[in-house]
Amino acid sequence: MVRESYGRRTFAAESGVVKLASEGFLARKACGDDLHPPTAHATAFNAHNAPDNDLQLDFAYGYRGHDARGNGAYNADGKIVYTTAACGVVYDGVEHVQDFFTFHSDDILCLAMHPDGEIAATGQAGRDPVVCVWSTKTNRVLAELRGFHQRAVTSLSFDATGKFLVTVGLDDEHSIAVYDWENKKVLANSKGDTKRIFNCKYNPHDGRIVTVGEQHVKFWVMENGYLVGKNGVFGRLGKPSTVLSIAFGEDGSTFTGMQHGTIYQWADGGEECIQKFDFVHEGPVHDIFVTEDYIITGGNDGKVNFFTQYMEKVFAIDMSKVAESIIDDQGKPVYAWKRNRRIITQGHANAVDRTTMLFNAELWGLACHPSKAKFITAGDDKTVRTYDMYLRRQISVRNVASRARSCSYSPDGKLIAVGFYGGGFMVYEDKTGTEVVAKKHRRAIISDVKFSPDGRWLAVASHDFFIDIYDASSGFKRAGVCKGHSAPVTHLDWSEDSKYLQTNSQDFELLYWEIPTCELIEFSAALKDVNWATWTCIAGWPVQGIWPKHSDGTDVNSCARSSDKRTVATANEDGIVRLFRYPCDVGRGDHKTYVGHSFHITKCCFSYNDEFLITVGGEDRTILQWR
Repeated sequence: MVRESYGRRTFAAESGVVKLASEGFLARKACGDDLHPPTAHATAFNAHNAPDNDLQLDFAYGYRGHDARGNGAYNADGKIVYTTAACGVVYDGVEHVQDFFTFHSDDILCLAMHPDGEIAATGQAGRDPVVCVWSTKTNRVLAELRGFHQRAVTSLSFDATGKFLVTVGLDDEHSIAVYDWENKKVLANSKGDTKRIFNCKYNPHDGRIVTVGEQHVKFWVMENGYLVGKNGVFGRLGKPSTVLSIAFGEDGSTFTGMQHGTIYQWADGGEECIQKFDFVHEGPVHDIFVTEDYIITGGNDGKVNFFTQYMEKVFAIDMSKVAESIIDDQGKPVYAWKRNRRIITQGHANAVDRTTMLFNAELWGLACHPSKAKFITAGDDKTVRTYDMYLRRQISVRNVASRARSCSYSPDGKLIAVGFYGGGFMVYEDKTGTEVVAKKHRRAIISDVKFSPDGRWLAVASHDFFIDIYDASSGFKRAGVCKGHSAPVTHLDWSEDSKYLQTNSQDFELLYWEIPTCELIEFSAALKDVNWATWTCIAGWPVQGIWPKHSDGTDVNSCARSSDKRTVATANEDGIVRLFRYPCDVGRGDHKTYVGHSFHITKCCFSYNDEFLITVGGEDRTILQWR
């Protein structure tokens, strides 16, 4: 089977290759006078060329579940098809491997399986959203449908023959279209509703289309190139409210799941409500599935209920009580982890701002273990998660008190430092999870935390414009404060001898500090021959060529140098991972591009042995493991 299909049109190298560093983007920024090459350094003849290394997407940790329904299904081979970020994922649960469809350029919001069980259709967000019909066996595009919808495609469904595909958009009218997808032709369309439509499905018995949403249940037929819709009639059984899910009984009737936990049954071939089933779930009914034996419902209460065809309850599964054991490196159980919708996908959860009622969680923290194939992530869901790259699974979760934005391992891998959104940080033991220290000297985001290579110092960078230095040998007592930046500090790196620190800020300053005195080194050229333990600063001499010449300064969120110092990877705002030669001391270097995230990649890092590259998406909260 083809492992992946990089069919998506990636952006060309912005402004092309620029060989002279003096003509690059950073040369015009605040750091321009601090870009000094090492003594006797000569720019390599191929520094502007793309690197020899290559990447392949190995595993995706994540799943879009917070605002999507019915976007997981089995294909004909018994593999699970689902979506995360801009990836369609085909997961083999027996071998624990994934295949990928990466044609989309933004978040995939919906998925539908063809009746043959091999073909899938996926719709995305974006100004000009595309619907892709693709094979889950080859991961190749069969049809690309675009030009009708605006903003996003939020739901889609194949008819019983598999010839037609109905789609719903996110424009003001939530327009509906029916495609002959093989010929890429819109056969009929109509305005849907001014209120949000959450779901659409073809009735396999009579060929009608059913759409549901905010106070919306509608039955559609296609007549002479038009879609004609009729509103569902609740009658005395109820009144219009928010409807989330749809399924069809063996007799052709329609079942709809409501926001308040009720299910309504609608007449075969008609628009009249004929039965009401109260208290099916405590809260929203997110999904309904009908088999020959059961009507199965899934709710926000974490339960899966099984009913007869007459809606007589048979049994229920409480998913909160289903658990599996998370093991440590020696194969011993660490604790029982509740099996929820992230058990397969192993990603960070979203969070709701109770003031605006909007999803607002992001994922920023990432660090790789210094000597093992492990990495940690820290997110706004107030968790720090540990993953094993070879096992391709999450091995531990630690809850923290606040939204986490940065994290780091100590040089021996025994301690983990976590920086928080509201200022402050904590350090805990990796093996036991025992808290070592928690302090708060800042009120703004802690954007970066790093231990010095000798393990003695911990540098904590904040959006308060300061870098605090803590002495790990004295109970993490604050030893000093680096003052001098005129904008929020974003990145930092230690020298190999733990004597110096280099830092970046949002206004592209590149400052150097002597540790532990925290004195600002005014003559930056004095440090041009210093060897740096890591290179994550996005402004500096060896990373000049990672920037587009005409950048607005928001293109690159993070970079990481490989351990062999031959390659540098960048996490970019446009959702593309880029790979450059290191050092990239040219105005603009050629590079290789890799897709899978939606927009806004926040962090990247190489494993200790350079076998893997890990990238995390901010808003898609998806972790991609490249190899």
